[in-house]
Amino acid sequence: MATILDGDALALLRRDTFGFIFQRYNLMSDLSAVENAETPAVYCGMAKTEREAHASGLLRELGLGDRLQHHPNQLSGGRQQRVSIARALMNGGLVILADEPTGALDSQGGKEVMAILEKLHGQGHTIILVTHDSEIAAYAHRIARIADGRITSDERQQKGEASNQTQPAEPEKDTNAGVAVLGESLKMAVRSLLHNRMRTILTMLGIIIGVASVVALMAIGNGAKQDVLDRIQAMGTDLLTIVRGAPAARASAGIVTSFCRKIYPLSWLSRASPWPFRKPTSPRWCALATRI
Repeated sequence: MATILDGDALALLRRDTFGFIFQRYNLMSDLSAVENAETPAVYCGMAKTEREAHASGLLRELGLGDRLQHHPNQLSGGRQQRVSIARALMNGGLVILADEPTGALDSQGGKEVMAILEKLHGQGHTIILVTHDSEIAAYAHRIARIADGRITSDERQQKGEASNQTQPAEPEKDTNAGVAVLGESLKMAVRSLLHNRMRTILTMLGIIIGVASVVALMAIGNGAKQDVLDRIQAMGTDLLTIVRGAPAARASAGIVTSFCRKIYPLSWLSRASPWPFRKPTSPRWCALATRI
């Protein structure tokens, strides 16, 4: 019966069971070989000294004992792939998923990587390898061919199984590693910012310009709004303005004047008088009525 795992359970499964090897290595350029290899153990809450010791031991087993502190740009393609193999084994790597692990290497480097993977299989690791190279596929005990998203064949090859296969030992993991992971993540973030100073400065400059622009636009908008409100308030809320229609209309300035005379006796008015809308000689008049 299949078990449906939630997101946290899947994350734990990926962390504790699977190791990943990529064609382009995917090493962090600002970290040394040891620091790249020990990265998965950060998320297990493993102590730093224990991480360094375990990562160093894996790299020495893979022939990189004299390049522990080298950065990726100081290593050849084959050595970078060995670092990624050590990273895949850091949390045990019971199942190793290798995506074209020899695709970016020369023939000799590819043979060395495949020899390492064969050795790991003899130690009990399950290796799932994706490749387009038939020579690399020949190393496998089982070959599944896929075309257009469908499995077209599934063949088993007769190869001698190692008689001394054992289950690989898993490093101890801290199930409550939240605080340790947060601290290490902050350290890695600060290190990355310091390593890429120009990118960090440009990013901060863009953020500052963006925030300043938003603040300036909000200030201008609020200022314009307040100016309009002040103008409306200065006009007063007790002012009634009556404007005559267009000259072609049948209404005339006399109608406005007559209207003013009729509403003047009202008790709530303090003043009612004709008022020139443009200039005294203009036929367009209006009436102003001021409420008490």
